[in-house]
Amino acid sequence: CSTFGVHTGIPILKEIYDNGHGQFHANIGHLSKPVTKGNWFTETQTHLFSHKTMEREAQLVDAFQEDGWSTGVCGRMLDVFQRRGLSVAAIGIDGKGPIIEGNPSLGRTVDVISSSGVNTLTRLSLDNKHSNDLSTIEDLMKYLNEETNQTSGVFANYWAQNLVDVLNKTDTLSKRLRNVNVQNGFSGRVGNQLKLVAKMMKLNGADRRSVNRDVFLITNGGHDGHSLSKENLARLLPGINSGISSFYKEMTDTNLLNNVTFVMISEFGRTITPNTGLGSDHAWGGNAFVWGGQIAGSKILGKYPESFDNSDISQIGRGRLIPSRSWESLWYGVSNWFGITDEEEINYVLPNNGNMGCELYTDADMFTVGNTTIKGCNDRSIGMKLSMFLTKPRYLTGIEQKRICKAALFLMVKNANVTSRCVVTDQ
Repeated sequence: CSTFGVHTGIPILKEIYDNGHGQFHANIGHLSKPVTKGNWFTETQTHLFSHKTMEREAQLVDAFQEDGWSTGVCGRMLDVFQRRGLSVAAIGIDGKGPIIEGNPSLGRTVDVISSSGVNTLTRLSLDNKHSNDLSTIEDLMKYLNEETNQTSGVFANYWAQNLVDVLNKTDTLSKRLRNVNVQNGFSGRVGNQLKLVAKMMKLNGADRRSVNRDVFLITNGGHDGHSLSKENLARLLPGINSGISSFYKEMTDTNLLNNVTFVMISEFGRTITPNTGLGSDHAWGGNAFVWGGQIAGSKILGKYPESFDNSDISQIGRGRLIPSRSWESLWYGVSNWFGITDEEEINYVLPNNGNMGCELYTDADMFTVGNTTIKGCNDRSIGMKLSMFLTKPRYLTGIEQKRICKAALFLMVKNANVTSRCVVTDQ
């Protein structure tokens, strides 16, 4: 294809793209390693086409979860900066998801804020007759949540401290947000969520939050178009368009656009051929849109399928596409832009990036700033065959394949001054 388009219900994507602030990532999705039409079924170790599973995979970006924690890619990014001693915040608007959950050992929690405003303590007395009379229950609250002592249990300590922290934080934040205004009109679910994000960013810019790195999560459901897909998109997309339009203009008008990288994803694409309900069903590879002030925009990264015929190398039936790039490819570049370029830190944020070989994007690929390169990807690739003796015929697991590559890289680096990457392409 040489000509691409977006749905008429969401023209803001074209505007952002044409302004040089947005880029599409074609045929991207969950992969535990690059696969082909011949081996995807045996080499993909997850439950494809399931909403819950693929939502988690898209948010965790950690196919094997070898560390035992179900942390998300943005949560791990914040972990890196927290370990550096910087102030970070993970904020979910109207809810939270795995993508912003970090390592629990660091003690950082996700702040969930309603798009309608910060929920503060409802000041009603116990007998419900003295509205807004906090003093009638103040003594009881102090008794239930008073200062802990040496005989207090760990749960009592944790409860008391968290209650005090939450009350203090919500009261302070509620007061501060009242004094923050936006320049543009916001409406609808997506618009109201992004309005709060804009206000939180302005609050930080005014040095009243003093956070070094923020990650915000907003969501919008209702797009599982198993029936009447055309009608559903016509109904849902204008609300998304309105919210993004207001936020884009707000960021531009207030000179905050360079501080933003906005990642728009869905857990998977949809089938190209319809079902009997005039809808489409769960597929695999889909398209993502990334935008911001420092995005190298007006381009499409990735490989769009050459054909939707079943003979195409990416087709596995009904227009379901094997992703040409993994989620790691996108988040590698975003992590670089966020300030994470050290190899050890990148491997923490994206534990499975080594399994993608060199099919990753750096900040140099995705942004107008940055010059990160991927070690081991500056020269040619070499294919090798490896024979193994096993007690019975079977496929190696994904973790076994990674361990074999780790051993191979160790031997190669030990005997030669080179940097390399390794992935088991087939077995």
